Amino acid sequence: MNDGKEEQLLVLSRWPLYPEYFGFSDFSMGLNELWPEQRESLPPTDSRLRPDVRQLEDGNLDKAVAYKQELEKAQRARAIDEEKHKPLWFTQKEDNAKFEQQKKDNAFIPIFNVSITS
Repeated sequence: MNDGKEEQLLVLSRWPLYPEYFGFSDFSMGLNELWPEQRESLPPTDSRLRPDVRQLEDGNLDKAVAYKQELEKAQRARAIDEEKHKPLWFTQKEDNAKFEQQKKDNAFIPIFNVSITS
């Protein structure tokens, strides 16, 4: 029956608003959400692509910790092998299109390419 009054019938939320979420809003809980169509436009160093972050976002704390430990171990190994840091993309030049060329050539270093044993 339409009597001119508005009535709220349904409120949709992607995440339940439980106290365990520390009072976070839908917006704040969705900040690390990664949509499939975003993947191709993100640089491989985007933190949303980290396997430990993905596991943490999915509620798999044990796997998140294991991935984080493996990432840190791989990072320490790279630090031993590397010479002095040389920026790949952000050097001050007139025309420096290294990032776009590496993206086009798919020539990024796979820094999140680790595996864990269950």
